[in-house]
Amino acid sequence: EEVDVLKKSKELYYCDMIGIYYISFNVNSDIFSRFTKQEAKVFRRALGLLINREKIVNTVCMAGQKAAYSYLPPSMLEDSITDVKPPDQYRRDVESAVMMLKSIGYEFTSNNRLSSTTPIEIDYITNESGLSGGICQSIQADYAKVGIKLNIMQQDNFIFLENKRKGNY
Repeated sequence: EEVDVLKKSKELYYCDMIGIYYISFNVNSDIFSRFTKQEAKVFRRALGLLINREKIVNTVCMAGQKAAYSYLPPSMLEDSITDVKPPDQYRRDVESAVMMLKSIGYEFTSNNRLSSTTPIEIDYITNESGLSGGICQSIQADYAKVGIKLNIMQQDNFIFLENKRKGNY
């Protein structure tokens, strides 16, 4: 609401920031124990394809941010780097994500909902700072559309960083 008011005023000025939010997976966690290394890669890629980054920047961030499709934010890629994979490779693609999950043994109904015989439930641990809560809720909604359950657990930033350092995520 406040951002909308500022957007209408002449006082708002957008300045690109070099920063991204990203999801890291502990590939030693239980959810990955059933996969080969290649299957784990397919699983992570499929989960990434289910995320609607444009929705996140437009409905959660709402301050002129640009969706990032790599570790380098958009402001660093423009007209400077040519050997980075094109962004289209990482745009939301539910059909491809479902096909990838099927290829590693997950079953889906005819309307692309995960079958109860092969459920996916992921614990998503995040800190309590900034936009983290809204971003993970948006991802939770994206995953829910295909039947993936995302359990969000917010932690104090110090505890969150200490747990990541110890591999507890």
